[in-house]
Amino acid sequence: MCFHLEQATGNSSADPALSAEFEAWLPKVSGPLPKPDPELERRWDAPFARWACGAQAGDAPMVGIVYEGEDAVHFAMAYTGREEGIVRAVLNAQQRYLELALTASVPQEEGLLRERAEVRHLLSDDPQCLDGRQEMEYLKLVTGLAEEVIDSIRDGELAYIESIGITEMSGGGVEEEGVDRILGHHRSHWEAVADDLSDVLATFVAEPPKAEGLRVCVPSPDPRWPTVTSTAVSPSEGLEIVRIDGRSGEGSNLITAFPVARDGAPFSVRIDQVLSGTLGCEAIVEAAMTLGGSICFFDIDHLHPWREWEEGVETLVALSAFACALKPAHESQNGVRRKIRETERMGFKMDPGILAGMTPVEIRPRLFPCAGDHPDEYEFLGPVETLDVVRAWGQTFYRMDITLACKGEMFTLPVYAAEHVLEDGYRPWIGDIVQGRLWLQGGLPKGQGKVAIISTDD
Repeated sequence: MCFHLEQATGNSSADPALSAEFEAWLPKVSGPLPKPDPELERRWDAPFARWACGAQAGDAPMVGIVYEGEDAVHFAMAYTGREEGIVRAVLNAQQRYLELALTASVPQEEGLLRERAEVRHLLSDDPQCLDGRQEMEYLKLVTGLAEEVIDSIRDGELAYIESIGITEMSGGGVEEEGVDRILGHHRSHWEAVADDLSDVLATFVAEPPKAEGLRVCVPSPDPRWPTVTSTAVSPSEGLEIVRIDGRSGEGSNLITAFPVARDGAPFSVRIDQVLSGTLGCEAIVEAAMTLGGSICFFDIDHLHPWREWEEGVETLVALSAFACALKPAHESQNGVRRKIRETERMGFKMDPGILAGMTPVEIRPRLFPCAGDHPDEYEFLGPVETLDVVRAWGQTFYRMDITLACKGEMFTLPVYAAEHVLEDGYRPWIGDIVQGRLWLQGGLPKGQGKVAIISTDD
């Protein structure tokens, strides 16, 4: 008591009011401490239990805050559909990076110090300000996995953290970082349609879903929500942004969102396998074409109850694509084709000798899978058969029908290419041979994807 009074008064005479305050305070700490409420003690022992500050006896506990490593691994496995070893490697490497960066408190043993010296170039000088790119480079170095794989697993861990209540996204809107993490596995696809990614996400995705855009409302494949909804915003005919939300009485939670080219061309395929991911709300479909060529496409109507695609059964699928990159396959050959067309359009006939020397070399169309972790992405080469120009998301898009081939089977695919994914200075023409990388989508044929609402009431 005297020590506290001496500190408070600076070795001067004690203030009477201050003395009275300390005298009133002293009995509260000199006796036995209050015994905790037995019910609260019982609840603290329950898994994932926590209470708000100032909780009273009988108050219901809040959800979550206890992060369990094994639960995070199994949740991320279910979220991504990836093997346990891969998920565990990423999450362990992520934890190790925090230890190396001095963000996580661990004993500074010799092995840690040695490893820190080896990866010093990937560590921030300030443990409170980590560089996301440095961390990603470390994770790629340690696990040997592609960035897309690591991102998807970290998305799964983020979903686990949200599910136990450590973080929450409420009211349908999300913070910018939350959007970035949720859309991580679609990053390259968003970059294919938007030159300014943050502007498009803020305008079309971060806002709560609107009732007029509702396409599907069905029972949720994830137990955290009674229902999930699919809503669409269409900035231009044939193009959409689709967002999937988990719905409960407390509001909606954004699960995923992606751009869609809705005006696909119909193809008859045999469904071989449906690979579900992202909490059961997305899927990639493996299918066989008429002559036996195999393709994988992103299922844009995975949640739609009318999308009854059975493995081993032939069905009609509307296929389309967004170009992630596009350039002329052979500029001199395209120049020859343009000169011949322009001459013929003007009503002139070219000298047979000159024409023979200018006849373009035939290039065989093709479509083959990209190396990497996206089976629905392809390298392609083929001629442009038709060309339209549309505006969407503040971008100019070239909608082209491009002739392609898969295992000898020729077909024409609608492909949208935003101006910013074209090679600098290039603009496509009808008849040009183009090449690049595309993201293949498939969905219900036109007229079948009507609004579908299935009640979850008992």
